[in-house]
Amino acid sequence: MDLSRFASGDPVRARGFVTPFGMAPTDFTALSIANTSEIDAKLQVRWQPPSLSGIALAADPASLLLDLTGADRVHHLVIAGIRMELDPEQPISVVPAAESGIFVLAVRGASRAFNTFNDFAAALAEHLELGAAAAAISAAGDYDASNFTFTTRRLAVILSESHLE
Repeated sequence: MDLSRFASGDPVRARGFVTPFGMAPTDFTALSIANTSEIDAKLQVRWQPPSLSGIALAADPASLLLDLTGADRVHHLVIAGIRMELDPEQPISVVPAAESGIFVLAVRGASRAFNTFNDFAAALAEHLELGAAAAAISAAGDYDASNFTFTTRRLAVILSESHLE
């Protein structure tokens, strides 16, 4: 089976047969291997406690910068059922795939949906300037591990303002 198209760290799904315990030489005989990088990834990050530096807005290009250093045990990608932990020391850039999409902002149990990233970013900036903290983010799209960029068409951000009350 030709494996030359796969690089170390590529998300793959293998189908085949496990060798019975104690039998030599191989542990698994693969019948097929598929690269899952073409399938939508799910990005999930949760900060506990909520983080004032967890999400920042970048102006050029319009995107979010995620600081995972304060994230709890939920900071991963899921691609075709394969869970990949993200390095908490490596910031992630979240970029809209297009100006329009579904972008949701939830604060104090109320959520607002936006059709454009610019409107979403303006509302997010307003809350961040008032001291809101990042509690969680969930997005669907494509992840480019070479430059730590997640491109999304669907995004939800949950902010906590409990420290302001």
